[in-house]
Amino acid sequence: MSEKVFIDGLSAKKPHPNAPDFVLSKVSINVAKLKAYLGAQTGEWVNGDLKVSQDGKHYIELDTWKPDGNRQQGQANGSPPNTDPPSDDDFEDSSIPF
Repeated sequence: MSEKVFIDGLSAKKPHPNAPDFVLSKVSINVAKLKAYLGAQTGEWVNGDLKVSQDGKHYIELDTWKPDGNRQQGQANGSPPNTDPPSDDDFEDSSIPF
């Protein structure tokens, strides 16, 4: 298993105990650190996965997936991450109260 890589300046925590059920995580951004991190990136997108550790802590891990040149895209280590920006269709969930 490869070493976890994190996005500097971006963190996630469990939501407040009184938060509504539709709040999945609390995300914090250190603007200066995240600007520096993003400024050092060469690609157009930086993808991350919001995860929960075995002890229940939330965290955001850098998605380091890269297609394998010997396989067709979408078959190397599962499906490729979605690198398209979210659209309004991605948020159609009738359980959201607004």
